[in-house]
Amino acid sequence: MTLVGLAALLVASAERAEGQALVLPGSRPPTPIGEQQRSVKERRAPPAAARAPSTARATADTAGSARTIVGAPLFQDGRSGRIVIERGSDNQLLARLRVEGRQISNPTAACAVELGMDEPVALVWLGAPRGLPRYQFAAPICPIVFDVLEDAVLVADPEATCRFAAADCEARVGGLWGPMAPALIAQAKAIERRRSRHERNLRDDFRALLRRLAGNAQREAAAEQAGFSSDREMLCRGYDGEVEHGFCAERVTAARVTAVKALLAVTPVPKKTTRP
Repeated sequence: MTLVGLAALLVASAERAEGQALVLPGSRPPTPIGEQQRSVKERRAPPAAARAPSTARATADTAGSARTIVGAPLFQDGRSGRIVIERGSDNQLLARLRVEGRQISNPTAACAVELGMDEPVALVWLGAPRGLPRYQFAAPICPIVFDVLEDAVLVADPEATCRFAAADCEARVGGLWGPMAPALIAQAKAIERRRSRHERNLRDDFRALLRRLAGNAQREAAAEQAGFSSDREMLCRGYDGEVEHGFCAERVTAARVTAVKALLAVTPVPKKTTRP
């Protein structure tokens, strides 16, 4: 399919004022901002906000943790937009995406754009540069790159935005996309226990990594680790209900552990030198 053909299948909408929407020619009307859209299959299942993590349809996957996000709606900062990842007949991962932002011509007005509603868009495998499966949403108009975490996806650039000129809409797409708060609050204690375990593992693995590094490499690694807590706070402070459940911080910490382990695995142990 040509890019023009793909663009014709994209569902785009721009809201001219709260509660009103402009539907572009050939598109279908969007659902109101924040409303959960459901396929026929999803209507037979419990609402997304009521589903606990790890209940996504389990499917064999060569990328490992990608199986935890197949079939489960994920929301930006747990509150807005929506991405649903599916598996095609050839085992290819596909996605349907809704992003929410502000009108380009009037930043005080909300807007929404939907991609892949009629035909889901392919996800392109980009390897695992930081130990986690990385994919790109293969729509030229909004080529989001994200890492797959358990029950969530993390857009590699937290400040990433997509601009839809035809829909008069610009939206930030960066940050963590995961479950809504109601599905997480009941698990707050378990989430906190996991985070504590991740913190211990991170300390141990990072100390082991530092012992293998020297000079500038060691200083750069130490500086990155020193900034991790503040970066995590900046990333997660907007996640809905984060103070109550801590899901974002736990998942981001787990991702950091994976990244450090991946670096540790490819960093050789220094050879001991003997004095003459």
